Amino acid sequence: MKDPVDIQYKLKYQNAKGSIKDYSISAPFDSMRKDGEKIGFVAYSYGKGIRSFRNDRVLDMQAVDASS
Repeated sequence: MKDPVDIQYKLKYQNAKGSIKDYSISAPFDSMRKDGEKIGFVAYSYGKGIRSFRNDRVLDMQAVDASS
């Protein structure tokens, strides 16, 4: 079993203004909630710091092995 530190994710995300960006992120470590409903997640974005992402704006998310 892989150590969670060895797993990163490639994320394609559309922001509120409509532009599409690619991020390399850690495994999500917290969730965002609005009125008790889970609407997104929080992860460390490599090179950018801690970021939050809304589930409805995630276009693609793929796990990649970061151990090498």
